[in-house]
Amino acid sequence: MKMWVNFNGNEIWLIVLDIVAYLILFLLPKRLQPQITALSLLWGLSIGILYDFTMGGGIVDLYKINDLNNYEITDVLYYLLFAPFGYFFFTSMLF
Repeated sequence: MKMWVNFNGNEIWLIVLDIVAYLILFLLPKRLQPQITALSLLWGLSIGILYDFTMGGGIVDLYKINDLNNYEITDVLYYLLFAPFGYFFFTSMLF
């Protein structure tokens, strides 16, 4: 894993979006049991990474994730952004 080539708006937006998504996650009232919450976070992370690797990687590289074709530290922040949306999906099904 490499450090970024240049720290610009792309990396700043990833950090801001991660902070906002996790703040919303922790500030919302807890509607699910802790085990279900952990599973929904894991589900969002794993499904997001799975779709990212199947559609974006492989023989035909459809896009570069960030600045480089190699993985950077900010790619981890990008993947962590998938987890809260798995939780939001599960809680939206309760309404």
